[in-house]
Amino acid sequence: MPLKPPDRRINKWDIKVDADVIKQTILRHKNIMKTYYTAAAEYFYDKEVRTKAILDENGVLPSLYPMYYNFTREIGRKIYYVGLGGATLLSEALIIKAKWTSRGLDETILNLILVNVFGITPPAGP
Repeated sequence: MPLKPPDRRINKWDIKVDADVIKQTILRHKNIMKTYYTAAAEYFYDKEVRTKAILDENGVLPSLYPMYYNFTREIGRKIYYVGLGGATLLSEALIIKAKWTSRGLDETILNLILVNVFGITPPAGP
């Protein structure tokens, strides 16, 4: 396949970013986009509410809530958007947990979130 010269690339880009083209594309896809967004919003809201309950029960400082929510969202994205499960999800969850532990979050609280919000049981050990 031959390479496209810059003028063809620029013309294609010009058409793609035209405001009317973008508007028509969004209008055509808006209903299905809203359906997908609604499902995702409901999924993540449920996970955040369950995380908040854990944080409230364990006396976590409210100033740390955003970091715990970000942990929850990061794990949730691996499940919801990437579709991970099983050993691969556990491996990713442990990496994410190590990252947030290194940022000062309590490992016990993170484990509670993994178990009670996502049903992921981290391995026992040091």
